Amino acid sequence: TSMAALDQACRDHGFFLLSGHGLDDLIARTFEAGRRFFASDQSVKDAIRRDAANPLGYNDRELTKRKRDHKEVFDFIDPVQGRARHYNRWPDVEGFYDTMVEHYEACSDLALRTSDLVLSALGLPDAAIAPYGGDRTTSNMRINHYTVGDPLAEDERDGLAELADVALGQHTDLGLVTLLIQDDVGGLQAESTEHGWIDVDPRPGTIVVNLGDSMQVWTNDRYRAAMHRVKPMTTSTRMSIPYF
Repeated sequence: TSMAALDQACRDHGFFLLSGHGLDDLIARTFEAGRRFFASDQSVKDAIRRDAANPLGYNDRELTKRKRDHKEVFDFIDPVQGRARHYNRWPDVEGFYDTMVEHYEACSDLALRTSDLVLSALGLPDAAIAPYGGDRTTSNMRINHYTVGDPLAEDERDGLAELADVALGQHTDLGLVTLLIQDDVGGLQAESTEHGWIDVDPRPGTIVVNLGDSMQVWTNDRYRAAMHRVKPMTTSTRMSIPYF
């Protein structure tokens, strides 16, 4: 059955694909808004740059395992609910804010349904699952823009951590589940217990789900937090949109 296949995927590598979610139009608009932001003048990005007082906004110096990623990012948290929304910083890009609010709403709903699905695959009854849906106000969303080579100009690299060998170093995510939407470029890899590193190729109309550390803890290691990485971009940039 499909639930048996889901259970097996969660045990082996912690990744699966969601289709039939009905969000294709919204996803296309979110990518378009993200492209406009990353293509905007550097002053637009600098105006909302991450700093010591606030981890949200724009950052082109992200580290994974103390090495610099080949990417620039924009981070925000629940824009509607919770105290923390006051930390969000928004770029001066027309329509960007409205699209991100709509996307966050849709992903918050989908994340609840997805975590229910994963817990159902464990064979748990509905009553046992009910208290463990997760909380949208503890979630966050990011837009990644993977560059070809170093995201920083040569004169900006002095004194910074060295650039990683891969675009994004291997790691697991925090939390329960991550909903990852990737464009058509490819490069994402997951580590399978059985097969080693496997490509998670882009498939139109699908959202990549990967399990996080909390899910592995909750299931007493029966399900795996997905170990993943991104290969370097060689010819074109790549965008992805994770909801954690």
